Amino acid sequence: MIFGVAKAIAREHSAIDNYSVLLVDLAEVPVMAVTSSLAIENAIKEALDVGREVIVVGATGKIKRRLEKLGIAGLIPEAHWLGDRLTALKEGLAIVQERQKI
Repeated sequence: MIFGVAKAIAREHSAIDNYSVLLVDLAEVPVMAVTSSLAIENAIKEALDVGREVIVVGATGKIKRRLEKLGIAGLIPEAHWLGDRLTALKEGLAIVQERQKI
């Protein structure tokens, strides 16, 4: 089952290519295994590598510690670690609108 989740994450990430902000919502994730963590790490790193913003929502406790161990916390600005989905969506929209001005 866990490998299926990681595969689904990778498949969904590969299916999208035209976006400005990657919003990773982990608010309802109780446990994250290594394979799923690596899939999320790859999606985040790929987004950052091509100049996209990344916002992480709801990563607390064990989930946040897992991401920190992978080094993801150091790649994403502290302001992009948010506690709730609505705030994250508003922040993502603000980023998109700012990029459209450029």
